[in-house]
Amino acid sequence: MLVHSFATRPVGIRRHICLVGTDKNKSRQTIWAALLTAMGLLVCIKTPYALRQLPESGFLTFTRYFVGAVLIVGGLKKLYGLYFDKGDTSSGE
Repeated sequence: MLVHSFATRPVGIRRHICLVGTDKNKSRQTIWAALLTAMGLLVCIKTPYALRQLPESGFLTFTRYFVGAVLIVGGLKKLYGLYFDKGDTSSGE
């Protein structure tokens, strides 16, 4: 049964094997997600102060806010995946 499941859904099995680890792995992933989110918030908060000393550049402002938003979304997505995602519950394939 495991071979059949592995042959038809290699991604789901690989994900299951990775998440079967100890709570230590989950706590590390939680810390990493919190750090990603915090760094994204700090980049967005600090951008106006950092750009005050540089000449006006719309591209630089955009890229700093974009990187901050990507960090925030990535951290929140990781937290959601760790605590609220129910896993692969697709049926009928």
